[in-house]
Amino acid sequence: MEEKFITTKEAADILHLAVETVRRFVRDGKLPAQRLPGGFYRVRLSDVEGMLQPAGRKDRS
Repeated sequence: MEEKFITTKEAADILHLAVETVRRFVRDGKLPAQRLPGGFYRVRLSDVEGMLQPAGRKDRS
């Protein structure tokens, strides 16, 4: 199956974040991206959706 790539703006909309925050995630390596000619980025939809998953919590027993 072919991966779907989206723009940083679309990723920001999905994550309810500012576009600059998504770009910072890309620069910091927190969100993998492909850089296109002209300096634009595309990110995998599956990577963005993975950021929506709640982080695992450890029980405090």
